[in-house]
Amino acid sequence: MKDFEIFLKDKDSQELEYASCRAKNLAEEIIVGWTDQTDLDGFEHTLTAHALEYFGEAIQDGLAEAHHDEFARNTITLCCRTLSWEMQDGVDSKLGYDATVLAARALKAFSEYLRGRIDEPPAPALAA
Repeated sequence: MKDFEIFLKDKDSQELEYASCRAKNLAEEIIVGWTDQTDLDGFEHTLTAHALEYFGEAIQDGLAEAHHDEFARNTITLCCRTLSWEMQDGVDSKLGYDATVLAARALKAFSEYLRGRIDEPPAPALAA
């Protein structure tokens, strides 16, 4: 199981709603407010690390950045995974401009993914 799925495993719909809204807003905030570095901590740091992991998986599965060629998708996926691993391992969470742009795209995609999870019927309804 991927780390972002473990992170979301026991979240109720209100927590998913908050995470989805926060990811969407954070994606906009880090681009608009960027000056020298993006410094994330706490929930925003965790959310961004999981968003980057999700985005890398989505690109690999053809669910995101499908307009790019294979080389570009593989390169973006590698960058997402590297940033996500570094952030999860507690490496300095300050992001330069390129990493900030990538994180913003990942957060936006993760927000949409979370929105889809909120709209899914609960597991018992699926089993019936």
